[in-house]
Order: sequence, then structure tokens, then C-alpha cells
Amino acid sequence: MVSAPSSSGSHALKLVDPADFEKHMRGLVTALPLPGAGDWILLSYVGDALSIVNTGHGGFVEVVNHLHEDQASFVVMKVVLVDAAATSSDDISYRTHKNIFLSWVGPNVKPVPRAKSSQHRVPLYQAIGVYMPMHGEVQAMQKEDVSDAILNKITKGKAISSDEPKAKGASHSSSSPGRKSGTAKSIDVLPLQSTPVFEDIISEVKAGGKNWAVFEYHGEEIAVAGSG
Repeated sequence: MVSAPSSSGSHALKLVDPADFEKHMRGLVTALPLPGAGDWILLSYVGDALSIVNTGHGGFVEVVNHLHEDQASFVVMKVVLVDAAATSSDDISYRTHKNIFLSWVGPNVKPVPRAKSSQHRVPLYQAIGVYMPMHGEVQAMQKEDVSDAILNKITKGKAISSDEPKAKGASHSSSSPGRKSGTAKSIDVLPLQSTPVFEDIISEVKAGGKNWAVFEYHGEEIAVAGSG
């Protein structure tokens, strides 16, 4: 087992098979998911190390069946998004891919593996970012939280959808659940690639766990480039 390059110390992130991890990451980079679905990779713990235990092409509807209430896991998913204002395939003027990182901690996970998962979340996110730009992170503890509603959080309520429009007159919601109306404040005004990762890094610097952090633009979004 080899520690991921972004981790250090006794609680360093370890991968059972780094070569297999790299192979799957590169495969996901070139994947072309179908609209309304999503290609995904599931990593779970085998002892103290993470291993790729399952893959699929069915998006959140499929991956939720592989999440266990007594386990901590991580999911990397690539989804295709289209213009939600379009009412037919001929109307589509916008199509893009989003790479999503899901941190799953089941409601029955014990304190020690829960803490280990929390320590490994950021370094794993950064290790994945070596292969592909990440567009957001979501944390979930209940299976009902693992659904296409995650896309609203990642896209901040913009008018895009994971479903290919099929018929005229289709309606789409462009509001983001849980978002308050009004003027944005604090870090909400920044185009962050992942607000949880940003907050974790800043907290570690404030607490003295890290001395510095570097941020850079990935496209139009701000991401963590390194820390130490």
C-alpha cells in the first residue's frame, strides 16, 4: 500500500492499489456519460486503506444502492448537464460535464472510522484533482440525501439539468434547495470549487495545523492548489 502524495503522518491516506486507482481515474476522465445518468467510482475502506470496490454508469439512483449505513465511503461521479430551458433535443444550446465528489458516512458508522474518513476527505479530493478538475463536493449521511438534488448544490441553482429534454412543454426548476434569497455574503460571493474544502483548509490554518494554503483558478472557479 502506498500513501497518497497529498497526505502525511500516521493518519496518511493509503490506497490498496495505487495503479488501479490511477487507471480508474484516467478512465473517468475520458468517459462520456449518458444524459440523466452518470459514471461513478466507489471507494471504501479495506482495513486502513481505501480501495475501489465498485463502478457503474447509472448515476445517483444506482450508486445509492452500494452505500451502507455502517460504512464510510467516497464516490467520484461524472455527469452530463444540459440547458434546462430547452424543451427538446433540438433546443439544446448548452451541454457540459461536472465532476462531483461525494463523501458518505452512514448513520451507524462508529466514531473511529468516522474520524478517519474526515481526515482523509480533503487529501483524497486533492488526489483526484490531479487527474480531473473537480466541480464540487457534497457530504451525505442519509440515503435520501443521495439524489439528483445534489446537482442543484453543485450548480448553485443555475438552470441546467441532468436529463436530456424529450418533449415540448417540459418544466424545470432552477432554484437551489436550502439557498436563501437576497444578497450573497461572506464566502458565498466567491466562485469556490468546493466550499467545504475551502472552509476546512482555512480552519486548519487558523488552528495552527497548517502554516499556509495556496489557491488558484480552475477555469472560473477557485480551488485549493496546496497547503502545508
